[in-house]
Amino acid sequence: MADESPTVARLRLGDRLRQLRTGARMDGNTAAAAIRASAAKISRMESGQVPLRERDVRDLLTLYGLSDEGERAALLDLAKRSCQPGWWDEFSDVLTASIRHHLSLESAAALIMTYDSQAVPALLQTDAYARGLTAGEPDEMTWRGGLSPQVLARRRAVLGASEPPRVWALIQESALHRAPGGNQEILAAQLASLRTLAAADPTITVQIVPDAAPAVLAAPGPFAVLRYGPANARDAPDLVLVEMLATIRCLERRTDVDHHRRLFDKLAVQAVRPDVTLEMLDDRIRTKPHAR
Repeated sequence: MADESPTVARLRLGDRLRQLRTGARMDGNTAAAAIRASAAKISRMESGQVPLRERDVRDLLTLYGLSDEGERAALLDLAKRSCQPGWWDEFSDVLTASIRHHLSLESAAALIMTYDSQAVPALLQTDAYARGLTAGEPDEMTWRGGLSPQVLARRRAVLGASEPPRVWALIQESALHRAPGGNQEILAAQLASLRTLAAADPTITVQIVPDAAPAVLAAPGPFAVLRYGPANARDAPDLVLVEMLATIRCLERRTDVDHHRRLFDKLAVQAVRPDVTLEMLDDRIRTKPHAR
């Protein structure tokens, strides 16, 4: 799955170009001059934010002194794949380039480790629940990230792919008591759907984090750690997405990624086991969810 993604092709190629540039002791301005571009473009190329033209990649590889024909061919193949369109490009009229890039990162991940203290994570939401979170907001907007219901539906479609990502969702206990727009029926249906996914889909793991868990106090808000391949594979590095009120931020610095990865691990250790989570969801469904 990940190897065929244009997003992972961009990330892998960008990461390798950064390694080659720093290994050649060149700065972004020197690299930019070689392809008649700006240092800002070099930065976007190396962070996987834009497709990479074969001509630019070929010129950079020559500049950096890479003579291995096998690796050059492999990197040029990544450049070809980096230019393939994704579903997010269909929404270029309503989504910024930054948000489209972040959605592409999520769609390409092999493992999505997500934590939410306020609601069921977006990938596991029902349509009614997602719409309910927009109560009082413009029709084209959603509760977080500025995403429309249509975009959210395409976002969730990755779970039905032939090779879907593994999803590990940690949900704070209090989030399971919050009814969107005060509608208890919507919440009950969402919890039933969540219970079904957690029990029947082997690629989805759900755990409830008790409100009293110490790690909850250290969590800055909803976030997801994205992993693109085995730790020792030559693949894209882990990234972190943080959903905010009207946008999605991507954290790429190793210190930021490591911090969120450690925080996720702490939350997971303090969460109840998946089988106990199913029992808790059963209890919530039987007792008819109430608002808090």
